[in-house]
Amino acid sequence: MDIKFPKRDNLNQNKENFKNKFNEQLELLVKIKEDLIEMKRYEEASVYRDMEVKFKEWKTHINRK
Repeated sequence: MDIKFPKRDNLNQNKENFKNKFNEQLELLVKIKEDLIEMKRYEEASVYRDMEVKFKEWKTHINRK
């Protein structure tokens, strides 16, 4: 007999959804940064680069949990 834990299943699904959305946001940040660099707006691009680095750090932290 297999015991079901709906709250745990829901938690795991929510975590997975969070990770997927987080990855989408990271990809979008990379695209924005690339567009800004092409436009020679290095100062603005550096802000997005910093955000990208932070997102990657957070992603690593999230994946360890």
